[in-house]
Amino acid sequence: MGLLPWQNCSAFVWERACRLGSAHPYRQAARLLSDLIGVPVDHRVLWRLVQKAGSIRRDEIEQARSEMFDNGLAPAEGPPVEMAVVEVDGVVLRRQGGGVMEAKIAAAYTGKAQASATAHHRRIYVTGKRIVAGIYPEGMTGQVLYAQLCRSVGIHRARHRLMAGDGAEWIPVMAHQWFPDFSYQLDHYHLKARLRLVAGDPDLAGRWIDWALGGEHQRIARSLAQLVTRGSLDQKTARETLSYLEINRTAIWAFRRLLADGAPPELCTRGSGVIEHTIDLTVARRMKRQGMRWSRDGAHNLLALRSMLMDPPSWRAWWKEMSA
Repeated sequence: MGLLPWQNCSAFVWERACRLGSAHPYRQAARLLSDLIGVPVDHRVLWRLVQKAGSIRRDEIEQARSEMFDNGLAPAEGPPVEMAVVEVDGVVLRRQGGGVMEAKIAAAYTGKAQASATAHHRRIYVTGKRIVAGIYPEGMTGQVLYAQLCRSVGIHRARHRLMAGDGAEWIPVMAHQWFPDFSYQLDHYHLKARLRLVAGDPDLAGRWIDWALGGEHQRIARSLAQLVTRGSLDQKTARETLSYLEINRTAIWAFRRLLADGAPPELCTRGSGVIEHTIDLTVARRMKRQGMRWSRDGAHNLLALRSMLMDPPSWRAWWKEMSA
């Protein structure tokens, strides 16, 4: 059967175990696999198969990062890409034994298309989409994302490059360090939501939003100082809000620079709706159900598989290589 010494099942069963375990809780996945192959499968056996495949995939991802950033190997060349968009975000997972950890996730795409020209409600979907997700060591997120997206999307060959995010501090820092050729765009929805939350009053929030979009951050700073003086706002929240505005100051209208350079208008986004939907599909539906807790390695292994499962051709090609 061509099994490796540590394998106790065929490549078909291993792939089905990982597919089911990536999509369903392990006990439920084990029952589904048992029905599929006609042999009882314990959920712990299925868990080990998923962890093994996830570990192998993680090693491949780390090798790609190391080849580029430790050994200095240039990414492979290929046909040029007109524009690449990378949307990034973090999602909190509950940790076994208490506490939380944050997974980082990126969704990159190179085009948009209309689902139907005759539909009553216009529906747009992205093309050339690839996902990278995991729980990375401090400072490694940018290297991993860049190396993987060079391989899968060819972001280094794109004529125009845009990164979008919600403005969390690590995102513009990562964009500056590891994606220096990208224009970083702040998601307007998250900007407005944050200002509304801090302001509390709708009228005040409306003024802050107008000032932020107009680049008048000093007026927001003075307004925040007045609220702190009156005791309506604590100093920590005011400092964090000012820091958020300052670090994202140049990113509010970044997409306009790309438009001026001739980038495709449909890809010059001012939001990050793609990554929000991707988080729901890739992480929330499997890993944020009631009562779920994760170890760091267990979550990382599963994310490595789930991000690949979102791209069926890549999933099939990887398992074909694994079974060769």
